[in-house]
Amino acid sequence: MQPIEKRDEEAAAVAGIAEAAREAQVGSAGFAEHFHDAGGAPSTLVLARLAAAMPKLQAARDAFDAPLAASHSSGNS
Repeated sequence: MQPIEKRDEEAAAVAGIAEAAREAQVGSAGFAEHFHDAGGAPSTLVLARLAAAMPKLQAARDAFDAPLAASHSSGNS
């Protein structure tokens, strides 16, 4: 893989993490806000949003780790 292609892949992976982290943050904020304001169990929608965001964040992190692991295993840094 060419250096520019590798940087593009890494940049896309970082962008994926940022987007997934934003989704997780929104879900987490909704969860926390509901407990703070309502003092009770959050709605199903709030829980579903948070539950959906977490696997996306993990997948984005895995996608970020893949090019890094490949560059380390090939001896490139």
